[in-house]
This record gives sequence, C-alpha cells and structure tokens, in this order.
Amino acid sequence: MSFHDLPIELCTKIMRDLASQGNLKSLSSLSETCWSLYHAGNPILYECNIEHQECSGFKWAVSNDQVNTLKKFLQYGVPVNYLLRYREDQRDELVSPLWLAARHGSIEVVRHFFTLPDVDWNWATEDFHDTPLHIAIESGHTELALLLLSHQEVLVNAEDGAGWTPFIYAVSEGDEALIKHLLSINSVDPDHRTRTGKSALFIAADWGRSTDVVKLLLDTGRVDVNFVSLEPVDTPLTAAKRPDVVKLLVEHPDIDVNFTPAGSAAPITIAAEEGRLEIVKILLTHPDIDPDGSEYPPEAPILRAAEEGHEEVVSVLLADDRVGQETRRLLAKRYPQFL
Repeated sequence: MSFHDLPIELCTKIMRDLASQGNLKSLSSLSETCWSLYHAGNPILYECNIEHQECSGFKWAVSNDQVNTLKKFLQYGVPVNYLLRYREDQRDELVSPLWLAARHGSIEVVRHFFTLPDVDWNWATEDFHDTPLHIAIESGHTELALLLLSHQEVLVNAEDGAGWTPFIYAVSEGDEALIKHLLSINSVDPDHRTRTGKSALFIAADWGRSTDVVKLLLDTGRVDVNFVSLEPVDTPLTAAKRPDVVKLLVEHPDIDVNFTPAGSAAPITIAAEEGRLEIVKILLTHPDIDPDGSEYPPEAPILRAAEEGHEEVVSVLLADDRVGQETRRLLAKRYPQFL
C-alpha cells in the first residue's frame, strides 16, 4: 500500500507528527506529492511557520508584495499588526507589517491593508519613531507614500524621534511630486523645525537639493529665508553650496545677505574662506552686500581667502570698490603677493 492510499486522517496525523518534530522538510515534500496531501498539509505548514519560525513566511510575503500568501497567514490567525524582526544596516528592531511593506515598496500588500480592520496606520519604531509614511518616503517609494496619504487615519504631520515630519523627509529626498502633494494639504507646515532646529529650507540648501525643490519652498511665502539652525549655527544661505541655490536665495526679497548668527560668520566670509568663487560673485551682485563681511577688519573675507590661498576669490574682491581701505591695507601688509 502506498502512502497515498492511507486515510487522509492518518496522513494528517503523520504530517502533524512531522511538524511537532520540526521535520518541516519532510512535511513540505510530503504535502507536494498530491493534491489531497497538499490540501491537508498546507495549513499545518502555515501553522508551524507561525508557531516555530516567527512567521518568517508572513514576513517574506510582506517584503515581496505577495498578497495571496499574506492572506493565508492572516486567515490562519496572524494578527494584522504582528511585529516582525527587521535587520538592515544599523537597524535591528521589531516593525509592523505595514511599516515593512512601506520599507520594501510592497504596494499591493498595502492596498490589501486598506481592506482590513484594525491596521495601525501610524505605528512607529521604538528606536527611530518613524512611521510607515516616513519609511516609504525615505525609501523612495513615492507612489506608495501617496497611497498612504490617501488614508484618512494616516497622520500627515507625524514626527519621528528627531522631529522630522513626512514633509521634511520628502524635501530631504528631493521628491518634488511628494513635496507638491504635501504642500496642497493645509495642515502641513513648510517651515516646521526639527529637534536640532533645522527647517525644510535649510535641509534643502544644506543637502544640495535642486533649485526646483528650493523654489517650491520659497514660493509658499511661508518659510523664513534667514532662519538660524541650532546644530550647526547656520542659515540656509551659509549652508547652501550650490551656486544656483545661492542665487535663488540672494534674489529673495526677504533675504539678509549680511546676516551673521552669533558664533558664525557672514555668508560672504564663509564662501571666500572656502574658495567658492561662483558663490562670492553671486553674493556681490546684491546691492546691500558688505564685502568686508565683518566689523573686525582682520576677519574680512578677502583676508580669509588670502590665508587659504584662493587667488581668484581675492582678485574678485579686490575689484569691488566696496572693500574698505583698512581691509586693503591689511591685505597689502600680510599678503603682498596678491597685489
């Protein structure tokens, strides 16, 4: 008599014994021999995975956008918010299925979650306090993030542990589609500050995001162009390293091109010291610019540039009639080679 001729009840008992012994390989092989055994063994395999393998199959389904497998695990009793172990880079923590789906871009899985009750749409990780919306944006899954934003329970202004909102995530990623969508939501504050005192405009300038992103922020009329961050002490203008972004900021009617936060230096002083010739030229186009950059002549931009050997920057500043006589005298005394 072959195994297939045994009563299905006996086959089921044998398969459950294999499962209790942890012999999943034999159980899996047995369940694949015919349809009746598959029908009997498949639930046992799912139950065993749930009880003894930390729902690894459920985690696989969520991570790989496998909705049918996901449905089976839910059918066999896995809670929709069951926490799964997530390990990647510096992270090792428990995450919700929705968070994991958002991380991996499993958009069909997320669509299925829309049909389920009791999903925690704003579940946040213990270490970073980022929600599914945060991680979807950070991971570059724009379509999935937009899908999440369409759910009425998703908190559009949720802050992670560093005080970053989804809007700031979108700006940091340079995601123009998401930025535009979020700006269309009245409750979104484009000038929100993180816990270290950074604004979205500061991050866009500091991280070298495109002029299109910076322009979207400036065009709201709701961002402070002279904002001072806490760590480091900087403004968007001093943080910007892209000449095209500096030009946008310099052309803004509210910009103070000479604004020098306590503990920092004037924008033109920083640009000159770092040898950023194009930025120095752009700053000099502003009618209110003080090319001496400081009330203390020994700290003048031209002297900082000379000290660092930035000959072209020195030449451009020397050609500007607004550079003071005391500054020129100090340059001649300290760095006569530039004259």
